[in-house]
Amino acid sequence: MLFYRSIEGEKEIYTLTDGLQRCSTIRDFVQNPTKYFSLNDVDGEILTSIFDMLNLAGSENRVKEKIKEKITDFVKDELDINDIQYRDFTDFLSNEFPVVNEKTKEITDTIRPFLKKYKEKYDEIIRVSIPAIVYQGDIGNLPEIFDRINQGGTKLSKYQVFAAYWSTKGKHRVRNQSVVKLILDKYDKMIDDGYILKDYDKN
Repeated sequence: MLFYRSIEGEKEIYTLTDGLQRCSTIRDFVQNPTKYFSLNDVDGEILTSIFDMLNLAGSENRVKEKIKEKITDFVKDELDINDIQYRDFTDFLSNEFPVVNEKTKEITDTIRPFLKKYKEKYDEIIRVSIPAIVYQGDIGNLPEIFDRINQGGTKLSKYQVFAAYWSTKGKHRVRNQSVVKLILDKYDKMIDDGYILKDYDKN
């Protein structure tokens, strides 16, 4: 992430110049980790354990796929990763497979280490330090710095590069009301997410 450091009176201001999408994704993950849980997070071992435990009839692959979907739906429905109730999963799964009610303890004992491992992965991710570059100096140099930083990896489109440049080039009049609405909606969402937009006046 690239920050521009400036001084206003006795106050230091750090303006996020590059890395907004990265910052927003990290912030969203920290606040809503279960939303990012996917079918790929469910390993084959736990599916086999639950399938064998329930002794279900029918196509093994189809039943395992359904169990995988139920695990994914259960985790994604949880709002707090720190408060997942393992016993609740058996109730959730029994809606699809009533035989679960006869194996409540076994299912709970099986799902507990799996969900605990997912929680530990989340804890590990949020402890990672994120590198940041802080630039202080002539603000007119920011577009070139932005351009150089983004030479590697996914190449920016000419519009993304232009967006970085035009923010330092004074005011621009936009008359297309559809464009204006999209911009205002984007800024409103950023404010709702807790960002402070420098010099922003919705009117």
